[in-house]
Amino acid sequence: MYDKKIAGVCAGFARYFGMDVTLMRVLWLIVALGTGIFFIVYIVAWIAMPRDYEPVATAVVQRA
Repeated sequence: MYDKKIAGVCAGFARYFGMDVTLMRVLWLIVALGTGIFFIVYIVAWIAMPRDYEPVATAVVQRA
């Protein structure tokens, strides 16, 4: 995950919804502090969210 800070949860949600990562983090923090339940949701998403590995460059072999 390219914009990953801790677990990449907000970056993953931002990519999924097509939003800016910073905006997603601010929204997530506001809702988490307002309700308190989003801290648990964050941990569950951290465990359930699949890893996003960087693409591996493959070499192209030309045969003569």
